[in-house]
Amino acid sequence: MLKSTIEGDGSPSSPGLAEELKIGYEARLEPKLPFETSWVQERANQLAILDTFFGALSPESSYASSTPSGRPSSTTRAGCSWVWDG
Repeated sequence: MLKSTIEGDGSPSSPGLAEELKIGYEARLEPKLPFETSWVQERANQLAILDTFFGALSPESSYASSTPSGRPSSTTRAGCSWVWDG
């Protein structure tokens, strides 16, 4: 996930998904790399994001989304799934 999506821009109107969804993401854990990257790198932060996503799923349910996290996006994405137990 992009750091800007998870961290937001620091303004009250755009808090980022970490604050909005109470994800256990910690920006201070992100490594200082010798190159520029916009992506979340730290394993613990990636697991917090994935755990939040998969923790919201329940068996025998279907899901559909037109954009990531339901937010407006310049790139339209569509997806659907069916979750089953077993």
